[in-house]
Amino acid sequence: MEAFLAELESLERVQLRVLQRISSLETSHSSSSSSSSPNPSNPTTLHESRDEPTTESRLSSLLRSNDVRDFSFKRVPPDYYDKPLESRRAILTAHSVDHLCKSIVLVNTQAQARVTDCSDRSNSKYYVVVVQRSSRIDTYWLLRSLQSQGADPQPSLVKAMPLMHVVRELKVKLSIERKKDSPIKRRRERNNGSLSDLLQYTARFNAESVKNFLYSLNNGKIPKKKFNLRLAPEEESLDLTGYEHNGVTCIGMKTSIPVILDEAIAKLQPDFFWLGGGETDLKLGIRTSEFINFVKPFVVNCSNN
Repeated sequence: MEAFLAELESLERVQLRVLQRISSLETSHSSSSSSSSPNPSNPTTLHESRDEPTTESRLSSLLRSNDVRDFSFKRVPPDYYDKPLESRRAILTAHSVDHLCKSIVLVNTQAQARVTDCSDRSNSKYYVVVVQRSSRIDTYWLLRSLQSQGADPQPSLVKAMPLMHVVRELKVKLSIERKKDSPIKRRRERNNGSLSDLLQYTARFNAESVKNFLYSLNNGKIPKKKFNLRLAPEEESLDLTGYEHNGVTCIGMKTSIPVILDEAIAKLQPDFFWLGGGETDLKLGIRTSEFINFVKPFVVNCSNN
């Protein structure tokens, strides 16, 4: 049975990779079509398209202009997310798997009516949290997040459990009513496609710790019930950051979203960690101290480490 499940998971990963490749080809074809047919009333269209900076050059310029000197970008192979974390560590030459991190966008679903954007760092509608990879997951928080996005997992999974058990169980739960063609069904399928990788990084994220931190940050003037952090839907994350799944980084986002850095990352030695670099196959390695000086995140113990 285990072997059969492993084969199914492998097949799902291959299918997801194929779909991502098709999407990339469609995007590439659309871009090439528009660039090969410039607007005759604007002769600079094609020239500007060719001169448009790459994600790496844009972010590199932004980092250097903010006195960040110790950073590195690295392209990863197409099957990067199919590999075990130790293999990913080797590809990036990271010091350990704990130095592999990810930025996730959270939304405060119970924010006061007047809180609709990120203008107030202390009481923002959205936060970006940079977390490490771990081996176990706060399942209850993740299930509540998925329920808020249209998934229908059962509340039987309300305690931490081994990662692969969570992946397997959630895949079953998220397959409910797959034959129905609806926006909710399509949203579930998108969520299911990104679960395996997301789970490995949000493994020990403790939303309650962040909730308590924000409550204290506001000197208790805002009721705790007004802080209810959940994973933001992928579409919202893209709109806010400008980056797609697996490429999200808190550097150069479209929206200035307050950042929370897990305290465990700030304590890493050596103090150089890796996170998304703005594209699915682009990773950014950065000196922790320089990251903190530039981004000025809230450093919070938001994991169970």
